[in-house]
Amino acid sequence: VYWDRLWIKSRSKYKKIEGGGDWSKIAIDYNMEELLKTKPHMVVFGEAYGRVQHLKYGKPNEVDFIVFDVFDLDNGKYLGWREYISFIEELNKVARENGWKELK
Repeated sequence: VYWDRLWIKSRSKYKKIEGGGDWSKIAIDYNMEELLKTKPHMVVFGEAYGRVQHLKYGKPNEVDFIVFDVFDLDNGKYLGWREYISFIEELNKVARENGWKELK
């Protein structure tokens, strides 16, 4: 979520972008701070996969990220399916315009 800065959380722990590790890599790879500035107060839930545990899911040598839900803090609700798809498409349009990696 972007709220005056990018906030990254894994389970019960907040992470620093500059702290290294998989979540930092994901935030940097997807330019999450700049991307989510365009949609502040939206919480993006996702899963890191690949080289993060014994289940590699086709990515044995890298870590990747997939979004599975979005929560709108201003309206206090999760996005419905159509809203979710529209939200991801809008973010990916920004990503394409800037040459950034697109969300899945």
